[in-house]
Amino acid sequence: MRAAEPATAVKTAARVLWRLGSFGVGWILAQGIFESLAGPLFGALSRAAGEPVAMYPVSMLVGVLAGSWTGFRFMDAAPWTLMGIGDGVWHPRRLLFGGMIGTAAIVLTAGALWVGRLLHVEPVAPMAFVGESWSGTALRMLLVLAPAALWEELAFRGYLYGVASEAGGESRGPLFARLTSSVVFGLVHLTNPGAGVRTTAIVMLAGWC
Repeated sequence: MRAAEPATAVKTAARVLWRLGSFGVGWILAQGIFESLAGPLFGALSRAAGEPVAMYPVSMLVGVLAGSWTGFRFMDAAPWTLMGIGDGVWHPRRLLFGGMIGTAAIVLTAGALWVGRLLHVEPVAPMAFVGESWSGTALRMLLVLAPAALWEELAFRGYLYGVASEAGGESRGPLFARLTSSVVFGLVHLTNPGAGVRTTAIVMLAGWC
């Protein structure tokens, strides 16, 4: 039994590295191909809008989906339910409940910031096709933040979360996956404008929650 444990650990480590590699190769290739093909389109959109239209949230989303598909297709027999988007998970009640929880978290956080006078409303420059209305600004933010939030969730709470869970073992897998995904999630946001130790710690805490 003792002799089998090191062999099992080595096998698990090799499998984890192989899964990470297949995911990364699929992500990089798909994102690079998408950006080379869609670059002219986003350039035209930027000229029409009068300001840069970000391509990276969409290209990152394409990369994450392709990386996950590569991992599932060539490495795993695990279904897409590992990422919460497989068959049997699209129930209206479940979607409504998740939407209500997410909305409540945002409203409560914004309310606490507003009470503490840490929430400020600032005007933004109007865009050619949405104007300067509140709804136009919300639409502009949605077009950027929706794919950005989706690729982050799929990356950190999807395929990579499953890989980290396997790496942590049967008993400690979920805890290890949550810890590592939260730390990496915070470190990735160090590239944000104005990011520092305090903001990174807050993002890590948000990732844990």
